Amino acid sequence: LEDKLDEFEERMRDAVLESHDGKRKAETTWPIIKIHHQRSRYIFEMYKKKKIKKPVYEFCLRQKYADANLIAKWKKPGFERLCCMQCIQQTN
Repeated sequence: LEDKLDEFEERMRDAVLESHDGKRKAETTWPIIKIHHQRSRYIFEMYKKKKIKKPVYEFCLRQKYADANLIAKWKKPGFERLCCMQCIQQTN
């Protein structure tokens, strides 16, 4: 788990430092949102498949390695494929 989280952290750093020249404002955040989703989904799936125990899962949520709000939505019917919380916010 730690190796995979380190890999996500490195990809996140690269995405943040990537050049924003010629991109629209929304396009600059897409890679960051995508990596955030993948990291949250990875932790959620590991817990769901019982590859990590509940204390480790809760630690990841407390330390913000995974998005607790997004995972809570994934547990509800109809939201299983939600990519980010911004997609369902009513105000933009």
